[in-house]
Amino acid sequence: MTRWQRGLGTLVCLAFASCAWGQLQEAHTPAGSPAQALQRASQLLASLTDERDKTQSYAQCAAELTPWLDEALQHAQLGAEEPFAHYLATCLFNETGNGQARATEPEVRAFFDPWVAAGERMPGADPLRRTRQMLAYRRLLQNMGLKSDAAAIFQREVAERIARFRAKPDDAAVTAELAYIARSVHGSWMYQDEVRQLHMWLEAGLGADDRSTLVVLRALAYHERFLGRPQQALVFIERASTLAQQRHAGDALFNAHMSTEHAACLAAAGRLAEARQRMLAAGKVFAAQHPLPLESLTRIETNLANMSLDMADFDSAVRHADAAIAHGQQSKLPLLAVENRVPRATREVARMQLQQADAAEKLRQALEETGGEEMHVGAQAFALVEHAARNGDAAALDWAVDFTDLHIRRFRGPLQSDSALRPLMQAWREGGLALQSTSVRQHLDRALAISLNGRSPGTLALVQFNLARHLAQTEPDTAIWLSKRAANELQRLRTGLPTGEPELHRIWLGAHEADLRAFIALLVDQGRLVEVQQALELLRDQESHEYRRRSARRLETAGKALSFTPAEALRNQALAQAADQSERAARAADASLEAWGRVGVRTTYVDPQAQAATEEIADSLRRIVDQAPALARSLPAQPDLGPPLLHGHGRLTYFMRDDALDIVVQVGRRLQRTSVRVSRAALNNVIQRARADLSSPQNDPLLVLQQLHALLLRPALPLLTAQRTRQLHLVPDGALRYVPFGALHDGKAFAIERFTMSVRWSGSGAVRADVDPPKRGGGMVAFGRTQGSDDDAPLPGIRNELTALQRLGVRTRLDDEFTEASLRTALARGPTVVHLATHFTLDAAGEDKSVLLLGDGTRLPLSALAAMPWRGVRLAVLSACDSGVPVQPGAGMALVGFASTLQRAGVANVLATLWRVSDDATARWVQQFYGAPSTPSVRARPRPSALNAEKVAAVQRTWLHDHAQTPLAHPHYWSAFTWLEGQ
Repeated sequence: MTRWQRGLGTLVCLAFASCAWGQLQEAHTPAGSPAQALQRASQLLASLTDERDKTQSYAQCAAELTPWLDEALQHAQLGAEEPFAHYLATCLFNETGNGQARATEPEVRAFFDPWVAAGERMPGADPLRRTRQMLAYRRLLQNMGLKSDAAAIFQREVAERIARFRAKPDDAAVTAELAYIARSVHGSWMYQDEVRQLHMWLEAGLGADDRSTLVVLRALAYHERFLGRPQQALVFIERASTLAQQRHAGDALFNAHMSTEHAACLAAAGRLAEARQRMLAAGKVFAAQHPLPLESLTRIETNLANMSLDMADFDSAVRHADAAIAHGQQSKLPLLAVENRVPRATREVARMQLQQADAAEKLRQALEETGGEEMHVGAQAFALVEHAARNGDAAALDWAVDFTDLHIRRFRGPLQSDSALRPLMQAWREGGLALQSTSVRQHLDRALAISLNGRSPGTLALVQFNLARHLAQTEPDTAIWLSKRAANELQRLRTGLPTGEPELHRIWLGAHEADLRAFIALLVDQGRLVEVQQALELLRDQESHEYRRRSARRLETAGKALSFTPAEALRNQALAQAADQSERAARAADASLEAWGRVGVRTTYVDPQAQAATEEIADSLRRIVDQAPALARSLPAQPDLGPPLLHGHGRLTYFMRDDALDIVVQVGRRLQRTSVRVSRAALNNVIQRARADLSSPQNDPLLVLQQLHALLLRPALPLLTAQRTRQLHLVPDGALRYVPFGALHDGKAFAIERFTMSVRWSGSGAVRADVDPPKRGGGMVAFGRTQGSDDDAPLPGIRNELTALQRLGVRTRLDDEFTEASLRTALARGPTVVHLATHFTLDAAGEDKSVLLLGDGTRLPLSALAAMPWRGVRLAVLSACDSGVPVQPGAGMALVGFASTLQRAGVANVLATLWRVSDDATARWVQQFYGAPSTPSVRARPRPSALNAEKVAAVQRTWLHDHAQTPLAHPHYWSAFTWLEGQ
């Protein structure tokens, strides 16, 4: 068995079984022997969590710790709330495995009494001493498995304090005690029922908007988030935040505490942009406090580092991690010494993504120092697995797999199994070879059994993609079915359905592009060309979503799910029954763990019923997955193609592989696939040379344009010619989005002289349907900027461009009149055509980095531009735009994002340029496009219905004819204009 298989085998065997060693309490540890005692106790008990190298039994551990007891009790500084008593009692009274405590409540009380007495000897008055002791004793009983005794004590003590408060609401002492109790339940995730009860008691006794009540409500949100239920967490924290703002609006610090949890819940539900804004705002409040609350600032910066990492903002991740480390180093709290290892690990993961040579080794060092003490390093550890697998570093891979194997054993219990499964399946996918082994199948079946429980659609997508890859060679139809299911799960996550999970925002295109492309390649190879078009539409939809997702403003739109064949639909029905069984098993495992009532659940805990259910579901799933080769052949293999293309129209859908280019040609109802043997790297190189030659009229692009014609159009010409095709709808892939198809040359003429061409990015034209389309006032409006800036050259020709439009009766706004407010006002009046003549820069980083230069010098991000009332605009023209994006892996996403963002905001079609064209030539081209008259006295408004792809082609042909044998015939001047059509 390989290490990859052992890692997953460990997880699935413990998926309903193992959990975390509890965190150290936040308390100042005095110097001297008590500090050494606590450190030794922690080390010894940590060694008990490692099943593979258990050198201590509980009895041996107790024997070694007992000599410290008398000395610890003699120190008055060590009160009843300190953790040493819990460490020692765990060893004295616990059995290994699922055994109950070997002590009764009176025996535990007898052990605990000396610690109460030690607390009494503490110098100075401590008004919270009794409350601290009660909570420490309650926790000790919980550690011993005496849950009912602990619950009874807790209820009695809380009721007594509520009664005192109701009798005397202005009693500061009882208010402080209740507040301390409320804070104490934060993090007690194993006792969510008791936390809910405490909230009900406080709400009934103190009121729904009391501080203590809200603190417990915040704790409920934290617990739901920790248990993998962020949607329920958001219900709790949104209520808490609203009440805090209404009742305690003047307390900025209290509301900042609410905001930190609100941000964490938003991040867990996949709403990272909102989460980061809230977390940053809370951080400013904490940073203004004196003295600085270093522990809070450390955790805020750690959260921001992880959010930035998930958003692929690696520079920010490093910056926030460094801030967290700096705050932690200034703090004296021992807990932060442990917590600081998390931002250190996060920092190195980000540096790995930034290609820093020493990052992997520093990550390993950080993980080695962390050891078994911190449960929040799992994702960072899995990142090292992926890095080692990608780079073929066998030694690093062995170490990383060993670490992640131990991490799963220690920290992943029944309620967190999915969050461990997700990064492990990602690591498997990166490793690749593991999925080719025949022995891996049983582990994949178990993983599917776990992930079907409904808690993590993102994990389910990963598992199904991995199982599909495993079966692709032997059972391609089954692999296609599983990939469809996985792709649809991604769509569900993306469209904001209530399936949020902690890994929601991590399931982005960058994580799944390889999976989707492998799926599409399999469809192509199996000749299922109708489904190729559907899957490519989903891929482009994912790309446009990924581009917009990076923005602070999110547009959630319904995506199209892939359709299933009749045979696949039958298999879905069978799988749905297994999913129901998995959900029931997960709920039963939760109930069993809750009934057990232990705070420190370790690897010795097992749930035979849950394990048996997992095996049973896995066996059933294997039969479902393997049952259908004959069934698949007995029913229709593909969905219906739908309505045919109009006569004379054809569609060319391109799909780039690493070693080939596939072209799906459609005319009427007929589909044909042709493949060109050219590598992605070679094709990108040709495209890059073409763009370089077209960027200046001083270059001769003819040779490279002929090369592109031979690769992109010539293979499709036989079918297009036979069907007398005149209008081509192009669906490009990757860097092909930067190709001016009309300029491709067959040695005799440009393609635009033969075909009318429009470009469509599947999925980009879906207009929001949340409101009815507004009534449009009609007409056209134009905006322009002639002045330059520090980064952009002046555009004096735009004055002539807009002057010509004025002669057509078009309302225009130039330079200082072109503002965000004037654009918004004009759009609100309902024009059907909007002309923007200014610099527009696309950036692959997303909507917030892609900007439109307004006439008053403001740089308006695309995200803000899309928020304006575009709905109902038939055409948006950007006559001086510049993509500014080089041809590289992932090239074209910016253009997809640009077109789809405006089209989703309500624009039907977009006319844009693929590179920056000379100012004067652009003005002349645009005038011809709108049909501007040569005589100033003639006024004729352009008809919007006449502005279409045919008009673009007509202008380009006229330009070639009028400027034949002159420098202006160079395709630099006319071929950059591209019609981007909607649905």
